[in-house]
Amino acid sequence: MRRLAVLLAAALVAVPAAGARPDAMTADPGVTGTTIKLGATMPLSGPAVLFGALGPGANAYFQHVNARGGVNGRKLQLVIRDDAYDPARTITETRRLVQEDGVFAMFASVGTANNLAVRPMLNAMKVPQLFVGDGSSALSGKPSSAPWTIGRRCTRRCAPASSRCTTRS
Repeated sequence: MRRLAVLLAAALVAVPAAGARPDAMTADPGVTGTTIKLGATMPLSGPAVLFGALGPGANAYFQHVNARGGVNGRKLQLVIRDDAYDPARTITETRRLVQEDGVFAMFASVGTANNLAVRPMLNAMKVPQLFVGDGSSALSGKPSSAPWTIGRRCTRRCAPASSRCTTRS
């Protein structure tokens, strides 16, 4: 859990800094002096509804971070939209999150096909796609082809004589 917190904090601090513009009058959408607004599409209904638990879990952790001062004094806000695990709906809901809700980045959206469906749009719009919830290697290709899609796929394997798992890249 601590590793996730450090990784999340580093990403939320590094990504805006990497995209910082010399023009101080230009602000990143979804980032104010007091908040960082993130968006996510998740299956809150449909065949993969169990994966929708990721949203409330992330919100609980963000509340924990916010109670301790947030990230560099900014509170994290997560706006979640239901995509019912349907890639076409993921595109619609992601577009709403970016264009209407003004999120800074997409965070932990669930599904390989869903994330692949929105990756071209998010990369064209230069919207970070952070910590994609993907169980395949389809999203872990060359970073140069989708520089705004950030995260890595881990595979887990269990040793025969042990219940402990190790992570490989």
